[in-house]
Amino acid sequence: MNSKVFNLTAQVVQWEVLPGVKQEAWTYNGQLPGPVIHVTEGDNVRVHLQNNLPEPTIVHFHGPDLPNAVDGVPDVTQPVIPVGGSYSYEFTATPAGTYTYHSHHDSAV
Repeated sequence: MNSKVFNLTAQVVQWEVLPGVKQEAWTYNGQLPGPVIHVTEGDNVRVHLQNNLPEPTIVHFHGPDLPNAVDGVPDVTQPVIPVGGSYSYEFTATPAGTYTYHSHHDSAV
């Protein structure tokens, strides 16, 4: 079984939406959408998130079978990651598929 480690930094950037037109964007590793996390079914996965946003955050991964403690639902399955804080999500990549991830904190905003 392989182990794969990924580092994500949640951060604000000025994102060029049209040539010469920039908007504030909350990103992972300065990109929108965030970087691809490519693993093989059965891999041990660790995603380390550093929160450099101006408010707490959390990550929710859609699709993989996750331990409840890393499901990324704020204050239900885990506490939010405070400003300047970090958290490591660890799980086994199952089942195979193509999935997405995003913040669940204050998602109505």
